[in-house]
Amino acid sequence: MKWFFLALGSMTCFSGMLLVFKHLTRQGVAASIILVFTLGLALMFNLLHIGLRGDSMRIGARTLAWLALAAGLSYGGNLLFIRSIGVAPNPGYPTAVEGAKALVVMMASIWIFGSHLTIPGAIGAGLCVAGLVLLAL
Repeated sequence: MKWFFLALGSMTCFSGMLLVFKHLTRQGVAASIILVFTLGLALMFNLLHIGLRGDSMRIGARTLAWLALAAGLSYGGNLLFIRSIGVAPNPGYPTAVEGAKALVVMMASIWIFGSHLTIPGAIGAGLCVAGLVLLAL
């Protein structure tokens, strides 16, 4: 159950961040500027974190390739997401749509990693789909 409380903390942080993004886009700050400063400052926070923990930054070429792929996907996803927050009538709408990544991750994890899906999990996924349909109307 530890994962659940960690996820709640994450949700709280990301919710605050998204509200800041909406504020900044309303002030006319471009999504690319928001990204460069947010990710640049996050890099500094991460380097400080690694330094304080004493973690090694040694990685292999294959790991670096996977991280480069993740960085490219992160860039594209964040840029499009910030733009959608800026133009949506309510930042909660694109947040709900973007949150549907849980469905993609859940289904892909079954196929790629052999993860399992419980009946309550399947019902929850169905409710997410129903919510997306309602938002699209």
